[in-house]
Amino acid sequence: MERFDECLIDGDLLVYACVMAAEYGNEIEDVNLHEILNAIDSKIMNIKARLNASRVRLFFSGKGNFRFDVMPEYKANREFVIPPHYLAEAKLYCMHRWDGELEDGLEADDLMCLAQRYDDTTVICTIDKDMLQARGWHYRWETVHSGEKLQKVEGIGEVTCVIKQDSKGRNTKKIGGVGLKFFCLQLLTGDPVDGITGCATMTEKTRKTGKNAGEKYMSRDGVGPVEAYDTLASATTYSESLRRVIDLYKKEFGDEWEHHLLRQGRVLYMVKQRDEAGALQLWHWN
Repeated sequence: MERFDECLIDGDLLVYACVMAAEYGNEIEDVNLHEILNAIDSKIMNIKARLNASRVRLFFSGKGNFRFDVMPEYKANREFVIPPHYLAEAKLYCMHRWDGELEDGLEADDLMCLAQRYDDTTVICTIDKDMLQARGWHYRWETVHSGEKLQKVEGIGEVTCVIKQDSKGRNTKKIGGVGLKFFCLQLLTGDPVDGITGCATMTEKTRKTGKNAGEKYMSRDGVGPVEAYDTLASATTYSESLRRVIDLYKKEFGDEWEHHLLRQGRVLYMVKQRDEAGALQLWHWN
């Protein structure tokens, strides 16, 4: 492993994962908060040791989020999700025990990007794949689905297409990437988990068969992952990647392309800089 001055840890995800692991499938009276806090401390110390880091910085999302002003429907599908019982107590503990950092209006993702340096002295620690749009070192801790991974994002990054076989022997394509090319991929495909449509529109359709025949539902119509990959794979610069994205937005939205592109981009882009007055520098296509 490399040696780092600071490991920048996604407190939102780490704490949530530890609390959920303790509470899932259990009655709340059988869950021990002290054991949850010990598990959080152990996880943080393990990450610090694995990365030979001199210092730990733990980040949490603050109240509000500028993205809701840009796109009111952002994360609307999570509005009625009930958080784990001990989540608030665990976060409060971490704010004191680990000097947790937060800023109202920003997500933990933004704060990690603002703290990331490009001199190989810091490393972003999270299991959120979206963070791979940021340059520099990234560490993914081990989960039940995959092992730990340390990687460095350089230049404009890349988009990737991995072909796998499903249980029936059919080939499927898994599209991904890192860096600014990955951000351009996100501009096209959006993020359905967060209600971000990308280069597409939501249209009402009717189910034609099955027990739900006649039922109305909303469907995303637009650029899919494979088309997005094919569009960006051969681009060699960020400017070229962005021109190709803009061409598809013009095709999808006509004269309204810039309005839609700015909304998507400012929600998807992790804030990475402030100006001299300390104001956030939001993303712009130009």
